[in-house]
Amino acid sequence: MMEKHEFTDSAGVVYERVFESLNLSSDQSIDAFSEKDFADKTRKKNYNLGEMWDVSKELSEKRKSITGKDKIKEKQLINKYENRTNNIKKNPSKKISG
Repeated sequence: MMEKHEFTDSAGVVYERVFESLNLSSDQSIDAFSEKDFADKTRKKNYNLGEMWDVSKELSEKRKSITGKDKIKEKQLINKYENRTNNIKKNPSKKISG
């Protein structure tokens, strides 16, 4: 901002320089432990599935950096495991892949 307010190019043409301060905005920081904040952020941005996964991964890493582990992710994996084992018990002849 303290520089000279004119610029002369190689052809000798003088231009007046206009300095403006940047108005940067970024997404508000959301609470990594709040399901409501995640839902609000992804709803307002109209994210597709891949973008939602990216945000979810970022929040998971944030939770892990704060507490040492991501309890929400662990709970989800336990629920997934329990659902699979319950399905196997209910339908022993049916194979579950993946």
